[in-house]
Amino acid sequence: MAVSRKSSLTAHDTGKRRRTHSVLAGGEADAEKSDNNERQVVLRMQEDILSQVDKAVRKRAVRIPRHTWLLEAVVEKLAREVAQSGDGHGSE
Repeated sequence: MAVSRKSSLTAHDTGKRRRTHSVLAGGEADAEKSDNNERQVVLRMQEDILSQVDKAVRKRAVRIPRHTWLLEAVVEKLAREVAQSGDGHGSE
């Protein structure tokens, strides 16, 4: 019979670990949901593109977080796509 040490994880720790595994597996964690229906996403981009984004952020008269700049860029792109499609539904 194998003898193992008793786990020192609390219920909170095991719940947190379960949510982490869920996120890594492509699911979403309850802690990442907010009251205003936001979800956390991972964005990967080439370093040269990220450098261009950072330069654009630094050029702003009023400093904003990179996150805000990226959200603005997404909203602008979506607005253009809706305007081009003419039906108000984008390119879906």
